[in-house]
Amino acid sequence: MLFYQSVIRILNRRYRSGEALFKRHGRKNLVTVSEITLMRWQNSIHFMIKYIASDLDGTLLQNEAQKPDNETLELIRRLPEAGIHFIAASGRQYRSLRHLFAPLADRMYFLCENGAVVYMPGEPPKLLSKTVIDRALSLELCRDILEIPGCELLISGANMSYLCPKTESYLDHIRYFVGNNVTVLDSPQEMPEDFVKISAYYLPGAEQLEPMLVPKWGKRLGAAIA
Repeated sequence: MLFYQSVIRILNRRYRSGEALFKRHGRKNLVTVSEITLMRWQNSIHFMIKYIASDLDGTLLQNEAQKPDNETLELIRRLPEAGIHFIAASGRQYRSLRHLFAPLADRMYFLCENGAVVYMPGEPPKLLSKTVIDRALSLELCRDILEIPGCELLISGANMSYLCPKTESYLDHIRYFVGNNVTVLDSPQEMPEDFVKISAYYLPGAEQLEPMLVPKWGKRLGAAIA
């Protein structure tokens, strides 16, 4: 049981403030990692845990880390030996997530774009599910975002970021610093695929967008500030 003990030890250390998603006896259960230590691992771990999902920034990646360390990657690599699948869960694009876990990406699940897009293990990419936003509603929100002075728009497809950039620096930030696949559009109406997420980038601070957008959109779409 040394392997399972190492799983618990590293999870408790790295995910102390996070949560893990498990599938137990055919049902999904969301439990905090601290509760895991109260379970009877030795006799039932093969049957209890099928999936472990972790957020990245602030959870798996702490202290402004830009990628998982070697210890974490080795642990993730060994999880399938116990019949456990690892899921990287993030607001990031699929390409960006695959880059972070490049040595292991073909054997992992990816919960991308805040859950709107899910990819299965394998190469080429295998899209498992996609949650779509109504196109007319999306276009209306895009217009509202673009009308805000200094506010940039990012439209997410399944594995592509679509921009109508007001500045070259914003385009470079998404393409080179964030590392997303990027397509530039003249207008949101040119969006060639389903809308799965719409983001507003505002340099003075995302919190300042709340009074501009939430009164109209807060009850029509799910919103988050990051």
